[in-house]
Amino acid sequence: MRLIIYLLAIILVNLMVYNNSYGQCTVSATNINFGIYDINSTTNLTSTGTISVTCSNDTNVVIAIGQSIHGGINPRRMKHSIYNDFLSYNIYQNAGMTTIWGDGTNGTTPMIINRIGRNKTYTYYGTLFAGQDVSSGTYNDSLTITITP
Repeated sequence: MRLIIYLLAIILVNLMVYNNSYGQCTVSATNINFGIYDINSTTNLTSTGTISVTCSNDTNVVIAIGQSIHGGINPRRMKHSIYNDFLSYNIYQNAGMTTIWGDGTNGTTPMIINRIGRNKTYTYYGTLFAGQDVSSGTYNDSLTITITP
């Protein structure tokens, strides 16, 4: 029997706009969708999204992604829409999925950009870990992206 689980990790952009003598920056992001999760599979599901940063001046910034609204940053957790079931996943800065994109806590690393320029887009990589025994249904999460000088 195949268990169907629909997954969506929502990257909530907490439109952290900053203004200082160096200029102003805003951030936006696309959501990721891991698709259908098979609890019997031994293969992680992966997906990608983008984070776009727009600054009024060429400046240095730190881009941090916060913890799951359901608790945890390493790993993060998606919650079932009805039940108290959770799926562990994470967001990475690199395609090899070795650098967890976070806020600098619990083994995560914010992205530090020197001289970002006016408009930049960065790809982020998501992994939903295999081998989790959960109920079928829809799972989601929201994350906050913060940009600081």
